Amino acid sequence: MKRISYIKYLPFALTVLMLNACKYITSFSQSNLKEDTTLYILPDATFQQVMDSLSPHLKDKEAFLLMAKTKNYPSLIKKGMYKLDKDLSSLEIVNKLRSGDQSEVKVTLKNEPTIYHIAGAASKNLLSDSLAILNEIRSFAKNKNLDDEQIKAYFLPNTYHFFWTDSPQKFVERMGAEEKKFWNQERTKALENSGLTKLEVITLASIVQMESNKPKEQPIVAGLYLNRLKKGIKLQSDPTAKYGYLKNTGFKEKIERVYYKHLNSPSEFNTYQIQGLPPAPICLPNATAIDAVLNPEKNDYIFMCASAKNPGYHEFAKTESQHAKNVEQYHRWLNENGIK
Repeated sequence: MKRISYIKYLPFALTVLMLNACKYITSFSQSNLKEDTTLYILPDATFQQVMDSLSPHLKDKEAFLLMAKTKNYPSLIKKGMYKLDKDLSSLEIVNKLRSGDQSEVKVTLKNEPTIYHIAGAASKNLLSDSLAILNEIRSFAKNKNLDDEQIKAYFLPNTYHFFWTDSPQKFVERMGAEEKKFWNQERTKALENSGLTKLEVITLASIVQMESNKPKEQPIVAGLYLNRLKKGIKLQSDPTAKYGYLKNTGFKEKIERVYYKHLNSPSEFNTYQIQGLPPAPICLPNATAIDAVLNPEKNDYIFMCASAKNPGYHEFAKTESQHAKNVEQYHRWLNENGIK
């Protein structure tokens, strides 16, 4: 009698097995994502936590679970950021996660003024927080006997590709490698001919960068400041005054217009107050600004002022009288446009 009762349930059991077999087979070919999905898996994440993040994006949760368990994924979880195309099947999703096939992230460094800003920019798309990155930068500086300001010379503005899980050490090592690659034979030869140290070149380039972001104008600006250095004239660069003021006040405000309170702010970076170059860069200069210092335009300019006729560019002068006219014209333009 018992054997007969088991037989009674046999069709049901076969149906369940067939359904599971169908789910398993379709896992090989059919898309199981509702849309393109980005999945972040933290270190030490459990399978349940992965499922909590992934489930809302799955068309068939059971099909994915079946494939994940078949492929032993719950014991092979790898941290990372994974971009999952909506056409991926359960098998393809599991294989990607199981193998740790991470997608790259972009880390963009702009003309950052301090190592705090560098760490903040890097941490936007990396798992590590800005404090961990900042500490690694400081460790890098210590190994090179440089301070928090001078170490900026080793970081170049650009967009770099990393993995989300890359460590602070890997980020800093990559920046060091990029800096080494930047100083090729041609630039190293130009550096030797410049009569400046590498830190001095980067420092002057940072001033050129903040004065003008126009690559065609940067060699003119570089030539002007080199003229002032050779003649022993204070650089009197507004960006250095702004940097000194902001450094003293914690970078808490945005300065649209430079006033006497900025020019008179006591700082070793303020070239209205000091002779020669500041002790370190005031930002991360672009390659174009560095190349402008290494290959400056030979000119007789001593003065420059923002142009009222051509915003974004400058008016250059050889005499103080011509410079005074340019300044007056620019201040008039500022007042007419309500820039304070």
